[in-house]
Amino acid sequence: MVKKLVKALKNKKLSKKVADKIVRKLRKRSKKVAKKKKTASAKKHVEKSEKRAKKNARKSKKAASGAKKGKKLTLKAKMQQKKKSRESSLRKMKKILAKGKNSASGGIYAKTVVNFGKPGFRQYMSRHLCPIARQHAEDLHACPSDAGKYGKCEEYFYFKDEAQYQAYREGKFWKEKAVIPHIKEWTKSMSFTDGGPHKITKEQYEEGKGRSKCKQVLMMM
Repeated sequence: MVKKLVKALKNKKLSKKVADKIVRKLRKRSKKVAKKKKTASAKKHVEKSEKRAKKNARKSKKAASGAKKGKKLTLKAKMQQKKKSRESSLRKMKKILAKGKNSASGGIYAKTVVNFGKPGFRQYMSRHLCPIARQHAEDLHACPSDAGKYGKCEEYFYFKDEAQYQAYREGKFWKEKAVIPHIKEWTKSMSFTDGGPHKITKEQYEEGKGRSKCKQVLMMM
């Protein structure tokens, strides 16, 4: 449009005054167009910002919901773990009560099984090892049998309390100088036990030691 005006002026088809007037109008129109474009651009920018803000809000809400859910799951897992721990403790207590202190005085009844590793070792053990074991318990009954290759012996112990039982389980007395030669003979014989004495009930103790082949072991004099 401006180029056409310039051309018209050169050809003297329009006066300068008319041309200036047209130019002012064009400039005014251009400003309005520019202003509209700027407003539209600003509006578009605002809309984009609002969309972005809404999107971020949705993400935050989702994350908060996930965290809350995760917290609930963690609490649930902790509760289940506590429940399992309590159940495990109850089972252990029941096991101790079943195997452990079965008399009013708090005595401990226990049993171990000895498997002999060579012929004739039963007699050696009866003479030397059983009396030593008896010294560290309140009572001991040995019940030999011909089961297995070279025979075996079920031993029924009575300990006055948990402390005496645990001391026997530790077996420090087997390392004493006077006892070591007998332990060497035990090792040579290839005999072995079931890892006892294991706790049993008073009823099992009475029934076991009451069999005909069982004999009370006496302490060494």
